Amino acid sequence: MFKRIDHAQITVPPDQVDKAKAFYIQYLGFEITHRPATLDHIPGFWLQAGGAQLHIGYEEGIERRKTNAHPAFEVTNLDFYRQKIVEGGGIIDPSIPIPGRDRIEFRDPFDNRIELLEYDSSPKKDDPT
Repeated sequence: MFKRIDHAQITVPPDQVDKAKAFYIQYLGFEITHRPATLDHIPGFWLQAGGAQLHIGYEEGIERRKTNAHPAFEVTNLDFYRQKIVEGGGIIDPSIPIPGRDRIEFRDPFDNRIELLEYDSSPKKDDPT
């Protein structure tokens, strides 16, 4: 039985590590988290926000715009993140509406597709509670 997603991994160009840390820490509020010493020989770093981990590795020559692969993070106050992304020069991409949730999609500065979503907690018309 699956319990939850443990982490998602994306990659950035090796020469963009500092920019990646700044983006994910300053704009999205992630924090650096411990990486086991057994992984020291593999370039990368781990981030944590709430119960979600994002692992960032380094790769050259990836055409990230050609894939729909992406992590999706549930957040509270989606408008806060929408504003932070735009203030940081990001562009919110159009997304297909999904009933019961508000969501945004954008590309990080390295062209990785990222989705943030907030579930609608308002009572439904046919919900007796």
